[in-house]
Amino acid sequence: MAELSSKLQVVGAHPSLIAIGRYSMTIETVDVGWCKEITDQGATLIAQSSKSLRYLGLMRCDKVNEVTVEQLVQQYPHITFSTVLQDCKRTLERAYQMGWTPNMSAASS
Repeated sequence: MAELSSKLQVVGAHPSLIAIGRYSMTIETVDVGWCKEITDQGATLIAQSSKSLRYLGLMRCDKVNEVTVEQLVQQYPHITFSTVLQDCKRTLERAYQMGWTPNMSAASS
């Protein structure tokens, strides 16, 4: 199993979050987006417990603080954390790399 989505309804209590990482050494993608009960601690447990994880979707997990996500990004650089802010940052970074520059004259009108 390489992918786990919140649609499977397997995520809830923290023991489930730990089990996701600990007992499935092949999971690379976990998307718990829109799971309203996922907290900072839950997101951290998923990131800590899975050595194979490459993507953690946290879109609209409103109990997960963006400061916590920033810390996780620094601590686990091999994992792509998906939140609105993180996705916007990556999109803007790619645009800059491709040569895009903001049109400041349009912004001041």
